[in-house]
Amino acid sequence: METIFYYCVQLLQWMADVTGTTYIEVNVVVFCIIEPLLFIYLLFKIRKMKKLLVIACLACFLTSCTAEFGARLGGYKAPRHRVCFVGDHNYRTY
Repeated sequence: METIFYYCVQLLQWMADVTGTTYIEVNVVVFCIIEPLLFIYLLFKIRKMKKLLVIACLACFLTSCTAEFGARLGGYKAPRHRVCFVGDHNYRTY
């Protein structure tokens, strides 16, 4: 663990030399500005992906319900490939 820490310190010192700033300034920029912004960005991406997954899962569930209803009427064919791994309706049909 110490080895990784010292490599990171050397990287920050090298960045300070390249940019003409101090180690402390580079440390502040990386850990107080860039890291929190990246964290917030990734939280929004995760939230967006969860919404898309819920929408896709809902569409998958509704398709299966429609297929079952249509099969009772004899006129609806279910999609050939349908995959859903979220919620209580985990299934895969081919």
